[in-house]
Amino acid sequence: MIHIGIDNGLSGGIAAIEDGTLSLDVMPILNDGKKNRVDVIKLMRILQSYYRSDCSSFIVYESPAGSKSVKAAVSMADSFARVEAILIIERYRREPITSRKWQKIFWTVPKMPKGKSFDTKAAALNKARQLFPNQDWLTSSRCRKPHDGLIDAALIAEYCRRVYK
Repeated sequence: MIHIGIDNGLSGGIAAIEDGTLSLDVMPILNDGKKNRVDVIKLMRILQSYYRSDCSSFIVYESPAGSKSVKAAVSMADSFARVEAILIIERYRREPITSRKWQKIFWTVPKMPKGKSFDTKAAALNKARQLFPNQDWLTSSRCRKPHDGLIDAALIAEYCRRVYK
């Protein structure tokens, strides 16, 4: 079984777990002259390289929820629509999921003091390092900061592996 997780943001990622092996790709982006968008052709090729049509594959992809601005909400909705369109057209077995739902199986958000918020990115990195200790989460040798989209995609794929056996 191949379990695929997609963090569909512009700085998102695609992860596939097959026989305990994790494969990662950053979300392919195309600049249309005005703004960046998910490159549907490259994304389709990436998904085709992972997905098996014999029903031994399943994809979980993140649905947009709560943004800090109208511009961010529009961008998230566009990315989600592009990803979902590919999944529907290709007839992939799939399930959209909110970040809160997949995060719930990996950690519990503690009650925070007033004015403080829980750092989900740090929690995700900690959990990803526990689950995939050999992965460095960097996109190149020049990178210094782990790629949040790859981390989230890997955790979404692990959620998929646990839920869709």
